[in-house]
Amino acid sequence: MTVKPFYKQVKEAGNITVCGMYPSSQVTHDENNLPSFVPGYSMRLTGDVRELSMEEVEEKAAHNRDFNVAVYDIKKYPATRIFLIYRAKGECYDFDYAKEHRDHKLERERFSYGGMEVEPAGLTITEQCIGCGKCQTICSFDAIVPGTPYRILGNRCDECGNCYVNCPVGAITSKGV
Repeated sequence: MTVKPFYKQVKEAGNITVCGMYPSSQVTHDENNLPSFVPGYSMRLTGDVRELSMEEVEEKAAHNRDFNVAVYDIKKYPATRIFLIYRAKGECYDFDYAKEHRDHKLERERFSYGGMEVEPAGLTITEQCIGCGKCQTICSFDAIVPGTPYRILGNRCDECGNCYVNCPVGAITSKGV
């Protein structure tokens, strides 16, 4: 609604980030007072938005009945506005930190649409790798597999940095460093 601060923020910024967690974002603690998460999913979407005109909303409603609620709301509450995320990138993060249902802690997939580029998940082990295996030993996410050089499975890597800071020859690269 145009009278709310959030409308003004989105309108001025022209972009938005939306996050969600299932089944719960509540953290419990184990007997050692360490955080414990039930297995679940986290989603993040960041993208560029534009406001739709009433005509655009009505056109969408003609082809998709889910938009009927938007038409109804705009007519009942004239300050209502609808934004469309037309270009975005994001990630689906399937976590099971206690390994209750599989042999590794997470599966992640990054995606994009509308021409936005997405950077693959995970750190990278370069040809400088000497094959010592220290990275694999300390990776609690089971994201590193042996080879020449060792390799990081991006879909399992949490980008925690343990391998990065412990590699004796600096063979691991990070996008942020």
